[in-house]
Amino acid sequence: MYSSIMKFLWCCFLTIVFLGGIVSLTYASPITLDGKFADWDGQACMNDRAYDSNPSGDILKFYWATNDNESNLYFMIERRGWG
Repeated sequence: MYSSIMKFLWCCFLTIVFLGGIVSLTYASPITLDGKFADWDGQACMNDRAYDSNPSGDILKFYWATNDNESNLYFMIERRGWG
């Protein structure tokens, strides 16, 4: 039973990542490591409910992206809180 549930969740996750990658290739701008976060707009992300953790570790969104003709995979975590 546990194995079946994990396989189902893994397939759902891969589907979301695949579809998110298609959307990000269509609408998103390239990621630049410049301290500005506007280039993450339109990138694939997973939302997390706010206020479900202590303030310093409450994750709001988890982004991932690649740039064309690069082998790097970029990540960004948007969080609420201090520190």
